[in-house]
Amino acid sequence: MASSDPKPTLLLAHGAWHPPHLYQPLKDALAKRGYTLIMPALPTMGKEARSVTLDADIQALLDAAEPLFAEGKEVILVAHSYGGIPATVATRSNSTAERKVAGKTGGFKHIAYLAAFAIPVAGLSNLTAVPGGQWMPWHKLIVDSQTPGGKGDKIEQLFLHEDLAKPLLYNDLADKAADDMFAQLVPQSYAATVQPLEFAVADVTIPKTYIVCEKDAAFPVPLQKHLASGSGFVQKSVSGGHSAFASVPDELAEVLVRIAEGKDKD
Repeated sequence: MASSDPKPTLLLAHGAWHPPHLYQPLKDALAKRGYTLIMPALPTMGKEARSVTLDADIQALLDAAEPLFAEGKEVILVAHSYGGIPATVATRSNSTAERKVAGKTGGFKHIAYLAAFAIPVAGLSNLTAVPGGQWMPWHKLIVDSQTPGGKGDKIEQLFLHEDLAKPLLYNDLADKAADDMFAQLVPQSYAATVQPLEFAVADVTIPKTYIVCEKDAAFPVPLQKHLASGSGFVQKSVSGGHSAFASVPDELAEVLVRIAEGKDKD
């Protein structure tokens, strides 16, 4: 069934630790411009999300996209930080062109990586894509010391040291806003961060834009620009930090609207 609205819908793959409601400023900014942002919750996030794998996040994105595809909608993936990993895999066999060949409607039209892990080749995981292949000092590993069978401690979830992480993630937010944001964060399943990808950015067939966050203190800007320089990306930027969706939502929305309108190359 064809959709009565020709504009593409945007689908968010949110970052680690950040429940989707924290992206409401971006959703509101896009709504003011006539665009809809769908924000599904990724299953690997939450205090009870232990041993949940990356596959669950990929499926959650596809479950959110399928009703849109059924309406004949074209969908733009907006992948923030960790969200770049499941979003990349979700595009496999689901481009508008691939779905048309298969006799299906709708499909993914474009993917925008916002200060995101754009893993270039298969075989790497979130952890191995981190500079040096090890977690940063501001990451916190949550260990279950009650592992059955007496085999020792098992890392269950990945979280953050507040005093170290908050200034990096929210360096361009007011102190109260940063405090409020951090208070709403949740742990992430460790299993999802060490699962190697079988489908990477080099395999993505739809157009790709990398949006660099120029004030990012958490994800090194030179690394973002390095990722953006390869794999057929169009590179754009916004003035905000790693949480640009909260600090400069209108500026980010303008970039995304230009992508939606096919103007991202100028």
